[in-house]
Amino acid sequence: MRIVYFLMDVEDIARSPAFIPVVTIEDVQAIRSVDVHPSGRFFAVGSNSKMLRVCAYPDIKTIRTDSVPKPAKVLYKKGKHHLGSIYCMGWSPSGKLIATGSNDKLIKIVRLNMDRPEDDLNNTEIELTHHNGTVRDLIFMNDNVKDDSVLLSGGAGDCKVYVTDVKKQTPIKSFSGHQGHIYSLFTWDAYNFVSASQDGTSRLWDIRQPECINVIAPRVTNSAVAAVAVDSSGQLLAAGYEDASCLLYDLRGKRIVQTYQPHSGEIRSVRFSVHSYYLLTASYDKKVVMTSLNGDLTKPLILSSVAAHTDKIIQARWQPNEMSFITTSADRTCMVWMPPPSALSNLGQLS
Repeated sequence: MRIVYFLMDVEDIARSPAFIPVVTIEDVQAIRSVDVHPSGRFFAVGSNSKMLRVCAYPDIKTIRTDSVPKPAKVLYKKGKHHLGSIYCMGWSPSGKLIATGSNDKLIKIVRLNMDRPEDDLNNTEIELTHHNGTVRDLIFMNDNVKDDSVLLSGGAGDCKVYVTDVKKQTPIKSFSGHQGHIYSLFTWDAYNFVSASQDGTSRLWDIRQPECINVIAPRVTNSAVAAVAVDSSGQLLAAGYEDASCLLYDLRGKRIVQTYQPHSGEIRSVRFSVHSYYLLTASYDKKVVMTSLNGDLTKPLILSSVAAHTDKIIQARWQPNEMSFITTSADRTCMVWMPPPSALSNLGQLS
């Protein structure tokens, strides 16, 4: 059981108005994937139209909240980046690389100079072809030297998690165990990661070990695990299921803390805020819900619906330094959200 204390009445967020959309991107097809640059200054977006875009993340301290959302400032754009939809993407720890995965079974890694992103002479690209099915998720391993050398990826096909040496442009290891498509991957240090699967399990791995070190068993409903994340301490795991439930799991104690129902449709995204005071979940029910993680996590939790789209929400990601997040949706938009001014001063200190 994890207890977090902080100087704020957690009822504030439950009572506060919904977050406000301040910047938007529109596409001709569903926008599926998004990731925020480690600096928080940029975000990358991938859509079913095969378009890759990198945009400036707005400074929420300077934005007026009484106007309609403004179009995002696009810094880099590439059409037909993949042969299919862009299912997933991730910035490297240094922020110099963007990796994308697709139902064309390819991974592409683009090196972008963010000082001059439009200069194609400085932007190089490599292609990895070792997957035999849709690449559903990928993530760079965290490392202290930020050399961007290790990429994890998984999806359909053989249902393996692949470890790729980015510098050598080749997979160096693969992990087997899942009996269904891999939907989500998350890592929180240089060695440990978790994979979530259609088979209803979440598997914990140490990259130095040949087999998984722990398995979170399927729920009674046998629902697929569509999204997974671990908090900044490496102690608390959150898993979102297609049956609309969310699981909190104590990694050190290897036990379930609580299962609760924040949504009425499939949960497709779960993410802890930077200091893990809140959990953000996004769902096919078109809503984003923020859960307060203050206090005893075995007790009923305080939930607040903070954002909504007009169609299924596919991904949600926090800005790493501020109380702001970004969402993608089947309604063909990507939105940057910020809290209302009344909540900004409190929330900004306690994300």
